[in-house]
Amino acid sequence: MKRIRDVDRDESENRFLSGFKTNVQSRKKKKINAVCKITQTQLLQEFKIYNLYETFEIVEKINEGAYGKVYKAINKLDNNIYALKYNKNPERIKELIMREVKFLQKLDHKNIVKLYGIAYEGELDSNFYMIFEYMDYDLRTFAFKYEKSLTLSHIKNILKQILCGLDHLHRQKILHLDIKPANILINKKGEVKLADFGMSNLCMGGKYPKNSITQNYRPPELFLTPNESIEYKYEVDIWSYGCVALELLLLKDRDRHANQMMFYGSNDLDILNCIFSVCGSPVKDKVWDDAFSINRNYVLKYENIPKKSQIDHILGLFYKDCTKVTSFVQDLLKIDPKQRKSANVMLYHEFFQADPDMSTTDDIRNIILDVDLSESKELISYDDI
Repeated sequence: MKRIRDVDRDESENRFLSGFKTNVQSRKKKKINAVCKITQTQLLQEFKIYNLYETFEIVEKINEGAYGKVYKAINKLDNNIYALKYNKNPERIKELIMREVKFLQKLDHKNIVKLYGIAYEGELDSNFYMIFEYMDYDLRTFAFKYEKSLTLSHIKNILKQILCGLDHLHRQKILHLDIKPANILINKKGEVKLADFGMSNLCMGGKYPKNSITQNYRPPELFLTPNESIEYKYEVDIWSYGCVALELLLLKDRDRHANQMMFYGSNDLDILNCIFSVCGSPVKDKVWDDAFSINRNYVLKYENIPKKSQIDHILGLFYKDCTKVTSFVQDLLKIDPKQRKSANVMLYHEFFQADPDMSTTDDIRNIILDVDLSESKELISYDDI
C-alpha cells in the first residue's frame, strides 16, 4: 500500500488543530471570524473521522496548488474513490482551512463539492486530510479535452449547473471569492460542482480585502480602489462567473488557446486595459457608488479604449444569432457593479430558454463516454501496429 510520504516525500509534518484565536475589533468582524473558528473537539463531533492509512490506499497525487495538494485514494471500506486534500504549512493558513471546513459543513447542494470527513495520519493531533467526493476534471481541463464535442447546448448546461451552485451559495449569504475554472469541477457523470472555499466569507456588510479574488477573475472596481479593503457583495462573484462564461462561449476561438483566460496581463493595469477593451470603459462624468472610492485618474488614462462594450461583436464572430448569448454575458460583465444581475435572476435568463435547447447532464456524460471510448480505440489500434 502506498503511503503519502512515498507519493510525495517532501510532505511537511506540521501539526495543528490546537484551536486558534482571532483578534477582532468590530462586531461584524467577530461574526465573520466566528464562522471560521473551530476547535479539535468540534471537529471530532461534527465530522466522520478516519485513520488515513487504515482506511485509504493512496493512488496518486492529482493536483497541487499554492496552498495544498490533492490525492486520489481508494477507500478500503467501500471501494469508492475519493479525493484527499492536504494543506501545506497549515499553521500559516489555518484560517483558510477552518473557513473551508465550516462553509462546506453548512452547504449541501448537488452543485457544490461534498466534504465527507477528515482523515488523520496517526494520532488525532497529527496532520489531517479533508475527504472530498472525487471529481475527474476541473473545468479548464474538461473544456479543452472535450472541446470538439461541446456545443452551445452543452455549454448552457454547464453554465446553468455552476449558476445553481452559486445561487445556493448566495442564498446562504456566502461569498465564494475565488470562482475560476480551476475551482469548478466536473465528473464523468456530467455533474458540475463549485469547489475550494478557502477564500470564502460571509456577506454581512463591512469591508473585505480587495485581493481575495484571483487577479484574472477580479472585477474592475477592485482594481480601481486605492484602498487595500473595499465593501462589496455578491456582484464580485457574478463578475468572476461572467469571465468563466465568456471563456466557455469562446472555446472555439483558436487565437485564445495560447492564453486561455479572457482578461489577462502582466499586471493590474494590463488586466484593467483588457477588461475595458472588451466590456467598455466607464463614462467619465459618471460617479459610481461612493463606497467604492473609485480612483478616477486611474480610469482616465485609457482615452483610446472603446466606450461601448465589444462583447456583441466578439460573440458575433462565433454565433450566427448571438442576441441572447450577448445579453446573458453583458448582464454579468457590467462595469458598474450595481448593474450586474443576481445569480437567482440569471437562472431565468432567456439565454437558457433560447434555441438551441439546453442539453441534459446525461448528454454531457455521453460526450465523455464517446470521446474516451474513441481514445481507447486509437490506443489499441496504435499498439497493434
